[in-house]
Amino acid sequence: MTTRLLFICLGNIIRSPLSEAVMRDKVRKSKLDHRYHIESRGTGSWHQGEAADPRTIEVARNHQIDLAMHRAKQLRGEDFAKFDLFLVMDFHNHEEVLRLLQQRNGIDSEKIIRDQLFFLRKFDSCKKTDQDAVPDPYYTNGLVAFEDVFKIIDRSCDGLLRHLQGNE
Repeated sequence: MTTRLLFICLGNIIRSPLSEAVMRDKVRKSKLDHRYHIESRGTGSWHQGEAADPRTIEVARNHQIDLAMHRAKQLRGEDFAKFDLFLVMDFHNHEEVLRLLQQRNGIDSEKIIRDQLFFLRKFDSCKKTDQDAVPDPYYTNGLVAFEDVFKIIDRSCDGLLRHLQGNE
């Protein structure tokens, strides 16, 4: 059985592609590739088809994670039938997912909200609440904020993988 994970942020050029790549790396290193299908999306459309933010690519590369092939995609209503878990980066992303769910007929939106939609930081060992955000470093200068985001995502993906392994 394959568990399908979808990481979601605003533009799909920083946090969600980094989460996708980090999680994919952890799954590969754990020799669990066959158990997980991992993708990412953005709630907004303005970056569709673009590569990841160059600062994200650099921070990922510094941690031996390759984002060279990433191209931004927008979250679509049909994605709710394709994935098992939806991992959002912040409250705004969560609200956009809820808005999209309300527009979809033929899906059990209550089940998705209750059992499948989570803030990624729910799995972060250093979080304060289950709704803590992965901050968006887009408007920051330098790589420090991007490195901080990497650390949050790395810890959160560790916790997510432990959670998934404990529930299977």
